Amino acid sequence: MATCITAQRCGLALVISFVSTASTAVAEPTISKRSAADVEDQSRGVLSVAGGVASMDATGTSALVGGGIALAAGIRISPRVALAFDVGMILQNDGPNQSGRYGGTQTAGVQVWPWSRLWLRGGAGVGWIRHSGGADDGYHRDGLAPALLVAAGFELIQRPGWSADVQLRSAAMFHQADTAVLANGLFVGASWR
Repeated sequence: MATCITAQRCGLALVISFVSTASTAVAEPTISKRSAADVEDQSRGVLSVAGGVASMDATGTSALVGGGIALAAGIRISPRVALAFDVGMILQNDGPNQSGRYGGTQTAGVQVWPWSRLWLRGGAGVGWIRHSGGADDGYHRDGLAPALLVAAGFELIQRPGWSADVQLRSAAMFHQADTAVLANGLFVGASWR
């Protein structure tokens, strides 16, 4: 009988040990490695400011390099997706006593982070371009026109709450059926989230 009680106690101890181990394993959270961008609060806004070199080119004409700035604001709808409103502007001068061009786009769209350091932005909206002084070389446009924007950025520095990136931006403005004005730029920027 003593052997039976000892076997029963051993069996009971083994069952209690198994149940205890199983319940502890289920209760422990699984820890996964995620980037800082994935951990960010989904309801937080995103603000980006950038500037750099840019050019505008009406289809079939030459483009000169000028300066550009861009501002984007949005709200994250998931850790890797944000709705964004983007405003960009370019100013270029053809030289002393020559004409100058300036224009910009205002677009609404989506920004995604397919990887933790790479983001892509696309949007549609309106664009405008003005040609000041000099001969009219096809750039003189007044009023608003449909515009498309595509942009990509690589975050060189990532810190909690902000990042610094390099951006490639390209916008197309459709002022006439046969004329598209392309605006391209290489920018350096900072983003806060």
